[in-house]
Amino acid sequence: MGGKNFCHECDCFPCERLQSFTRYNPGKTFAHFRHIAIENLKRIRLIGPDAWAREMEKRSAAGDYSISGKNPDGDPDTSPCSCVSPKK
Repeated sequence: MGGKNFCHECDCFPCERLQSFTRYNPGKTFAHFRHIAIENLKRIRLIGPDAWAREMEKRSAAGDYSISGKNPDGDPDTSPCSCVSPKK
């Protein structure tokens, strides 16, 4: 990570490693929101982590970016990320 605490602090941001991470199985169960990681990190770089966290709390409360680990019936949530449209 180039001696930084977060990717958005690095001079190499967004590096190929991060870009590869975001492309890895986007929208699948174990990769929820991975495909928007770079956009989120750009936002953190712009407004700072505290302001970004407050922004995300508001968006989550409004129903955005909320992912439950379990479905209402108690089974693991296997739904795709809500911002990825299903492939036809």
